[in-house]
Formats: sequence, structure tokens, C-alpha cells
Amino acid sequence: MMNKLPLFLSLFVCICAMAPLSADASNTFDQTMLRPIDQDFSFSIKPNPSRNYLNVIIENGTAGDYQIEVYDVLGKLVLKQSLFKLHTSISVASWKAGVYLVKISNDQQTQTKRFLKQ
Repeated sequence: MMNKLPLFLSLFVCICAMAPLSADASNTFDQTMLRPIDQDFSFSIKPNPSRNYLNVIIENGTAGDYQIEVYDVLGKLVLKQSLFKLHTSISVASWKAGVYLVKISNDQQTQTKRFLKQ
């Protein structure tokens, strides 16, 4: 019996056949199609704890469309907005003191960290 390629490999071959790499006069290739689309990102919160500002720094990521959601310990949504920069500063001066969950997500991944408001 003839071996068949797994479905994901067949799809990969088809996609690569539809978008071939292009070479210029110096024989270098455009490798934009070879970059992974599910690149992991991470983020940090500084300072933590804080009284006035929550600085969110997206690391190992590219500038793009990220979503931030912040929840209090009771699960109430405190903040929801889009992030388009890798470094964003958010005023938390009016928030009550306590622990908050900061969730950052993009199309491929979601990460959550704790933030302490003093």
C-alpha cells in the first residue's frame, strides 16, 4: 500500500507551491514566507507593585494588534483596550488597592500575570 503524506504536510506543500520564493539579481531569496506565524511573545509589568501607573512591555513580539484585559480578584473587568505599541503606560491611580490579573492576547496566544495596586 502506498504511503500518504500527513494532511498538515500536504497543506504545507500546497501553500509553498502557491507562494514560491523570489530571487533577485544577487541570488538572495525573499524569506518572508518562512517566518513562523505563531511566534511566542511575553510581557512584563513594571513597576509591580505600583500606585499610579501600570507599564506593560511586550517582549519577544512584534508591534501589532494586542488586546489587554484587566480583572480584579472578583473577576470584574476593570479595563479592556487594544495595544498597538510594545510599551504602554496605563494610569491606575483611580483603581482600588488590591490584586489584579492582567491578560494580554493576540490572534495566536494569551498570557496572564498578576499586578498589585498599592
